[in-house]
Amino acid sequence: MQRGGRMPRRTLFGFAFLVLFSPLAFCQSTESSSLPKVVANDNRTPAGKLKNGVLELKLVLSEGSWYPEAEVGSHRNVYAFAEEDRAPQSSGPLIRVFQGTQIHLRIRNSLPLEAGEAGKGKIT
Repeated sequence: MQRGGRMPRRTLFGFAFLVLFSPLAFCQSTESSSLPKVVANDNRTPAGKLKNGVLELKLVLSEGSWYPEAEVGSHRNVYAFAEEDRAPQSSGPLIRVFQGTQIHLRIRNSLPLEAGEAGKGKIT
C-alpha cells in the first residue's frame, strides 16, 4: 500500500484481472467435451443390488464433464465414480444399507493413471 491508504494501480489491475478471468481458467466451452456428462445425485436411489442381506456394488472411476451451473455453458472435466454401465455422479453413487448388511464392492479404475484411497492402496 502507498501512503494515504491507496493501493498501487498495478496491484489493483492484477487483482481485477484475477477476479474477472480466473473462472475462465477452470471451465471449457461446451463444444470440446466428448466425455460422459457427470449427473447430480439426488440421493433418492441407492446404488447396487441388495439380495439376501448382501449388497453387490460395482463402481467405476472415470473422467466426465461436470456442468456446475447448467447443462449448457461451461464445464470442467473431473474424475467421478459411477455404477457400472451408468453415468458418473456427483457426489458419487449413494450407498445406503441397514446395519449388519454385507457389502461386496468392486472398484475399477478406467483412468489412464493410478488412483488410490489415502493410506489404503491402489485402485486398478
